[in-house]
Amino acid sequence: MAKHLSRAAVRRQRETLLDSRVHRDPLPAELAARADRFVPVSLEETDWLVVRPLFLAVVATCPTRGVDAFSKRCVALAGFLVWCALEGHDLTILSAMRFELIEAYISVTGRSASCRSHLRSLARSANPAGVPPAPATMPHDPVRAPYTAVEMAAIERLALTQPTAVQRRALCAVVGLGRGAGLDSQDFRNLFESHVVDRGDDGIWVEVQAPRPRLVPVRRAYEPLVRAGLEGLSATQLVIGLSSTRRNIAGKVVERSTILGNAPRIEAGRLRTTWLADLLTSDVPLVVVMAVSGLTSARTLTEIVAHLDGDTNRGVAR
Repeated sequence: MAKHLSRAAVRRQRETLLDSRVHRDPLPAELAARADRFVPVSLEETDWLVVRPLFLAVVATCPTRGVDAFSKRCVALAGFLVWCALEGHDLTILSAMRFELIEAYISVTGRSASCRSHLRSLARSANPAGVPPAPATMPHDPVRAPYTAVEMAAIERLALTQPTAVQRRALCAVVGLGRGAGLDSQDFRNLFESHVVDRGDDGIWVEVQAPRPRLVPVRRAYEPLVRAGLEGLSATQLVIGLSSTRRNIAGKVVERSTILGNAPRIEAGRLRTTWLADLLTSDVPLVVVMAVSGLTSARTLTEIVAHLDGDTNRGVAR
């Protein structure tokens, strides 16, 4: 059974809450009067009278100043509070105005997304403690510009002229599959020799594994590098490394390579960016680019296009 607070108790609760909210402007007189006159037409009068004191306490914290939006929040709040009362929840701000309870209400009653939005807005202003913290987001590293044709030529020579067979094979795999098929360290992690299918004149196809499974053809110009990167491997061997649990495996290959002179820094991410830029400047349909790249949004592509638009003299190796 819900615990019904007296008007005085609700008023004290409201005043305490408002005192704790710094820089909160009072509800404009017009909206306060509208809230005081508000009577929901779809609810029983007896149910409404039970929740009205709490209703007034909550809307007093509403930051919305538009009449239409405020009215919609009043309708959503009234229905929600009556549901809380009928379900036996405590009729207090701290108990009722919680995201968890709002989600339960939406789930049970099938109310609209806009109703959820109105109630969440009221919960944020009335009971910040009942709002779950925003999930931590990983910072987004801006996409670096693709390599130029001159830079790629230097990188390819570097891969093919490594002093040892092990270094040569590994770096050719990174450069060939990165620049030729858009693979990065995440894609290399579970990539076995058997996943790279050489069909001779019909090209080389890469069966990229989870978490971004896809089938990608290798660009013709990079087939020789890919073949050099697979030389001597059995079908059960990883293309790079010995364990699928390692991280930044492509970067580790570059670190172990012999870099002489003023060769450009080799980065798997930039190799993939250059491959994507190649597709974007080759009139490949966007739906195909998204499919073979494993991208779920066009954000990366937008940043790449910005690089291309910003320097019309850049030459992307094809």
